[in-house]
Amino acid sequence: MSMQQLPCDSEGACMVCKGLPGQEERLLCVTCDTPWHVPCLFAPPPTLSATARWLCPDCSILDSDVPPVPAPARNQLVAAMLAVENDASLTQHDKARKRQELLTGKAPADDDDDDEQENKSSLSDILSRSLNCSICIQLPERPVTSPCGHSFCLKCFEKWVRQGKRNCAKCRQIIPAKMTSQPRINSALVFAIRMARQASNSSGSGRGGVRSVNHFLHNQDRPDEPFTTERAQRSGRANAASGKIFVTVPTDHFGPITAENDPLRNQGLLVGESWRDRLECRQWGAHFVPVGGIAGQSDRGAQSVVLSGGYVDDEDHGEWFLYTGSGGKDLSGNKRTNKSHSFDQKFEKYNRALQVSCLQGYPVRVVRSHKEKRSSYAPETGVRYDGIYRIEKCWQIAGLQGFKVCRYLFVRCDNEPAPWTSDDHGDRPRPLPVIRELKKATVIHERTESPSWDFDEEDSRWKWKKPPPPSRQKVQNVEPVEVARAKSNKEVKKFQLKSIKNIAERVLVHDM
Repeated sequence: MSMQQLPCDSEGACMVCKGLPGQEERLLCVTCDTPWHVPCLFAPPPTLSATARWLCPDCSILDSDVPPVPAPARNQLVAAMLAVENDASLTQHDKARKRQELLTGKAPADDDDDDEQENKSSLSDILSRSLNCSICIQLPERPVTSPCGHSFCLKCFEKWVRQGKRNCAKCRQIIPAKMTSQPRINSALVFAIRMARQASNSSGSGRGGVRSVNHFLHNQDRPDEPFTTERAQRSGRANAASGKIFVTVPTDHFGPITAENDPLRNQGLLVGESWRDRLECRQWGAHFVPVGGIAGQSDRGAQSVVLSGGYVDDEDHGEWFLYTGSGGKDLSGNKRTNKSHSFDQKFEKYNRALQVSCLQGYPVRVVRSHKEKRSSYAPETGVRYDGIYRIEKCWQIAGLQGFKVCRYLFVRCDNEPAPWTSDDHGDRPRPLPVIRELKKATVIHERTESPSWDFDEEDSRWKWKKPPPPSRQKVQNVEPVEVARAKSNKEVKKFQLKSIKNIAERVLVHDM
């Protein structure tokens, strides 16, 4: 039985013998410039002069009798699969047939099990051929896509760039400096891989038992948008009033928002839902605070946070991230933002709310914004709900700008898969990452009791182990637009009365 021919990986190790060949044992392809281990090749070049024009097995047709099946273009494939998935008139079985037809070029035969198994096998082969990582030759994990159309695993791409390479590993085109410095995960490709894997595994769970993975919903069926006055239309959406709240949860609700709190769609807040801005995000309860990055109360805990790149100390690693608390910046006068620290942060107000959630093990909803330019996991546009996280530790340390900051370690613990993975299952308990800066921390707070939100081994899911904190707020049953208009009218009358009073005082002074 012949072995498969594979090149050297991004670290220089042969993917066949797992050895690290020297420079004299490696051979470069003249087309893709990929290194190969000469002793592991089936047919190495016969002469030294032949190495100058040698083509690797990936770039040469080894079997002319069996031509490779042409794969559709990346953009066409992703767009077609998304169109099939969003077609409400199709059943799950029909969607599986159409996805398989897109990838293989023919539909599976229902009355022939052998043909169906053969089609599923070819589906997996063509999927790997059309969407595989150009470096490790496997289906990409956390895929990033270069402008030339080739995709890579995020880790493979980062290793490739660290080696000083600025060309595409497949076609050798120059990769823009913006992408090499901070690549963004291709959410559409993640969705396509997940749907294709679901189609390949659908036979094992039955046609009627396939769970619909509804991710990356762009809130297309919302009935109302945030209210914008005529004045706000001139000044921009920064002056717009919030629109109707569609979920039946109070503003201090902890944990996920389930289907019973979503009377409009009856599906709850889904991981991967994205919105144009924070005002629309607020309508679905992901983060009720329209401006601030932390929603919570100092004596009860924090319900949600937003990663928007406001602090240079933040680090985002997807399943876990280091979050910097609020405060420490001078926002006096009419300043709305300030990039520089001017005093120390303390565990008070919103920082105290995050500390309480850490010590109690409360679930925290996390929203990522496109404004976080340093994160590969941030969306390209708008804001996106990324699920439930738990704060495992918090500490105080001198930040990058010289002043003390409050730091928090968030670890993902959601029952739904993250938007950047092609897995069909959610998180499992994982060991905490090693945080080097903890050695320099001045104050460290760590949970000593069992968390309120934890993983249940019997049910194989995350859930409340202790009762959630009772709400102090009422569900917003009043239309926020009317509230905003009433408040606006009240402010106008107050301003008019103040103006009349000032005029009367000036007249009295003049008469005297």
